[in-house]
Amino acid sequence: MTEMTEAENAYNHPPMPEGPMNLWVGDVGAVPELLGQLAEGFRQMVPLGTPAPDFTGELLGGGEYTLSSSKGKKPVCILFASISDPPIISNLDTTPISLNGLYAEYGDKVDFVMVYTREAHPGSGTPPHTSIDDKRARAQQMVDQENVKMPVLVDALDGPIHQRYTMMPNSVYVVNRGGIVAAKSLLLDTTVLKEMLNDVLTWDALDDGDTVVKKSYHERIHVCRAPYDEA
Repeated sequence: MTEMTEAENAYNHPPMPEGPMNLWVGDVGAVPELLGQLAEGFRQMVPLGTPAPDFTGELLGGGEYTLSSSKGKKPVCILFASISDPPIISNLDTTPISLNGLYAEYGDKVDFVMVYTREAHPGSGTPPHTSIDDKRARAQQMVDQENVKMPVLVDALDGPIHQRYTMMPNSVYVVNRGGIVAAKSLLLDTTVLKEMLNDVLTWDALDDGDTVVKKSYHERIHVCRAPYDEA
């Protein structure tokens, strides 16, 4: 087995913050400090309205995908995932608006690619990756186990695509056909993703370079839907 480089080791064994990681619980109506810090960092990575950084990576099962190959043709939906934290597992098939359902509905109009990252929550059953073959095997296990329908790109062992776009395990970007970041979410929520896809498709349908297309900018904190909590 080839020994991992320092960069590969550092990416697959990131330092963990000390103390409890409180992302969700705080004072009534407040945003926990850690979530606010993560949101601010994500806002600054590949900002809205800027060109999406190009990348090329191997597709699980063979071949490659290059982001710029879609430019001028279709918008692109980029999702980040690993088997220890697929894009909020319940979003794949369980939620009323499921990720596989969105792929079936929009897959002919939008290029989808799921980028396999480092393990978000490594443990005894899913330890950090030690080789690219190990990473490929985990990606295939995720596809089989979670019934992933869309193409999966296996990021390199030092995670260049993941590190360029987000520090989180299941973020999502929507890039319009001009190659510009039109929408992004710190954490995937399929309800919000459907809105994002509809917006970018409407924009692309109207935008011929001459037609006036009024644009705005929108930010919000939203409550992620989850099937295990009917509320």
